[in-house]
Amino acid sequence: MIAKFKSIDKEGNITEFESICVYENGIYSFKDESTENTMIYVSFDSNNLNIIRKGDTIMDLNLIYKQNTSGYYENNLGLKFEFESYTNDLSISFNKIYASYSLFIENDLINEHKIWILFN
Repeated sequence: MIAKFKSIDKEGNITEFESICVYENGIYSFKDESTENTMIYVSFDSNNLNIIRKGDTIMDLNLIYKQNTSGYYENNLGLKFEFESYTNDLSISFNKIYASYSLFIENDLINEHKIWILFN
């Protein structure tokens, strides 16, 4: 199976890649082609999306429609921070995911993201 990933932030920066994907025990896993030595793990149900990155980049992002959630980011260059996200839009089917969310650090809006993930 192939995972197609695309992300756009509020400044128009695009991250887009395809990666071989494995599905096991309700979790999709694939290599994060946007950074070195990092895997992405995606799990979801009808109204909850969880994206975890492990490796040189560590991230925990949980998105629930119209709710605030806490998250964490760290990379191998020493950057680390906790954040809050607010999910503006979330559409999930068995092989397609779309999410739009706002990212806050200490109550300041830092960025807005839209992501698409397609599993083929």
